[in-house]
Amino acid sequence: MNGIDYDLLRLGAWALAGLSLFGFALTAGFDLGIGTLLPVLGRSDAERGRLIGTIEGHWEGNQTWFVVAGGLLFALWPPVYAVLLSGLTPLLLVALFGLMLRPAGFGFRHQIDDPRWRRLWDGVLCAGGVLPALAFGALLARLFAGLPFRHEGDALQPVFEAAPAHAAAWLPFTVVCAVLVLALFAQHGAARLLFSVRGVLRWRARRMLGWSAIAVLALSVAAVVLLATLPGLHAAGSDWQQPLAATQLSFVNGAWLDRYAAHPLLLTLPALALAGTLVAGLAAWRDRALTAFLGSTVALAGTLASAGVALFPFVLPSSLDPAASLSLWNAAASPLTLMWLYAAAAVLLPVVILYTAWAYAKLGEPGTGPEPGRGEVRTPQEH
Repeated sequence: MNGIDYDLLRLGAWALAGLSLFGFALTAGFDLGIGTLLPVLGRSDAERGRLIGTIEGHWEGNQTWFVVAGGLLFALWPPVYAVLLSGLTPLLLVALFGLMLRPAGFGFRHQIDDPRWRRLWDGVLCAGGVLPALAFGALLARLFAGLPFRHEGDALQPVFEAAPAHAAAWLPFTVVCAVLVLALFAQHGAARLLFSVRGVLRWRARRMLGWSAIAVLALSVAAVVLLATLPGLHAAGSDWQQPLAATQLSFVNGAWLDRYAAHPLLLTLPALALAGTLVAGLAAWRDRALTAFLGSTVALAGTLASAGVALFPFVLPSSLDPAASLSLWNAAASPLTLMWLYAAAAVLLPVVILYTAWAYAKLGEPGTGPEPGRGEVRTPQEH
């Protein structure tokens, strides 16, 4: 297999990883968002029960994409998987712990017919939405900040050392990214609820979608401004396929935005993210469920694509030694492994997509219709 073919395989692996992350953000994102909004939108036990009913039948299938993303990371870039799990164990544990709270919340909430008992597990479900979102946002920020590792010997064995002095400068960016992902998921969850609830719950979801869109816009601008002042990897030469060449790489403030400066056409990606958020917010005001959901989906896709392009070709930079940074070129699996992965993805990804579509068609929308025993709930303006 010649070098050009292997380059295409490695580029395809990068795109496949991005697709799996988008699948998780698209499906599990609104599950986590609805869990986050549970105490805000649900003012009573019955209302929270209706909100939970909109995701209770689908959340397990949606998290399939999380398993897919983790498996692909291990198979596509084994060194990245090793360094990531070693260097970001606390963040990953927070995300996994939050995800593990969800089955407990769904399972135990209905075991005792007591509002106080259900309120307890409603809080658990809310934590199960907030913690993973914050952890995933902080993890994204750490990819830009890099991890303090270097390689020992020729086997790419990672060795971790104390973080460099400039690591503290990344704290504001990390906080902004964490809250940004939380706001994106809240926006996506509120948009999803417009398909499933009516009356006062729908009115609250529309308001929350508008506020979430405002938060996403503000936090996105703040993230870009902060990133422009922080050190990123800059390639002095033009050969981006040699990221281990130490003489070509250095840390330069604002370097993570260099690709956008060199190729202005790529600015359409962050523009799409902002436009999607604006569309979602305006659609909430006009009460257009499909438009709001599509806008939120475009915002998620644009945000992920913008981050991926800014990092390209790096997958996991090193904050200690630029030459130790892992990229899609030097960390990829063998050509044979990648070929097998493409074959498996060609079979399994359509199965996952078809299963998800079937599950939604089969289970329908359990949250629709008037609240049991209360009739259609009117909005505050209608009272």
